[in-house]
Amino acid sequence: MKAMLALLLPPLLASAFARAAEPPMPAEADVAAAVAAAIDGRPVCETTVWLPLDEDGKASLASDHFVRRRPGTDARIDALAKIGLVTSATIEESDGPKRVIELTARGREYIRRESIAWRLCYAKRKLDRIEVYTPPVEREGYWIVRAVYTWRPSQIEPWSRELFALGALGSDGRAVDGERRDWIVLVSTNRGWKDQAWFGNPIK
Repeated sequence: MKAMLALLLPPLLASAFARAAEPPMPAEADVAAAVAAAIDGRPVCETTVWLPLDEDGKASLASDHFVRRRPGTDARIDALAKIGLVTSATIEESDGPKRVIELTARGREYIRRESIAWRLCYAKRKLDRIEVYTPPVEREGYWIVRAVYTWRPSQIEPWSRELFALGALGSDGRAVDGERRDWIVLVSTNRGWKDQAWFGNPIK
C-alpha cells in the first residue's frame, strides 16, 4: 500500500499544483483594460490605391493615366490639395499635360508609407466594448485568453468626412465613425493581462 501511495502521490501533487497555477477567469473589466491598453490611440489608416505616389511622395499623372481614368480621382486629389495634404499643379510636357502631385509637410503627418504602400491616417482607435472572451488556456508555456472586441475611430480629423463622401476613404463600406470588430490574444503576467505582442512571436 505504501509503495502504491509513493507511486501515485507525485502525479497527484503535480496535478494539484498545476490546477493551482491556472489563473482564474478574468473579469471583463480586466480584459477591457488590457485590450484598451493595446489598441487605444493606434492610428486608423487606409491604403491610398487611388493616389500612386512614388517612394518620395510624388506623382506625375498624364490625363490618360489609368488612375485618373477612374471616376472621382481628380476630385479626391483636389480635396487633398484643399486641406493642405498635397500640392497639385498641371504642367505642360512634350508628351502632353500632366498633373504633378507632392506631399506637403502637413501631408506627411497623415499620409505615411508602410512597406510599399501609402496609407492615409485620419483617426485613432478607441475600444468600444468586449463582445466575448475565453477562459484561460495554456499555450506554449503561457496562460492566454482570446477576446473578440469592437472599436470605433476617435479623434477623427474633420477633413476626413469630405474624403469619405468622395470615396477616398471608406473603401470597406463603413462610415467614418463606423464600428469595427477585431480579436486579440492576451497573456497572463505578473502585471495582469497583456497583449501577446509584448512577447514577440504570436501565440497560436
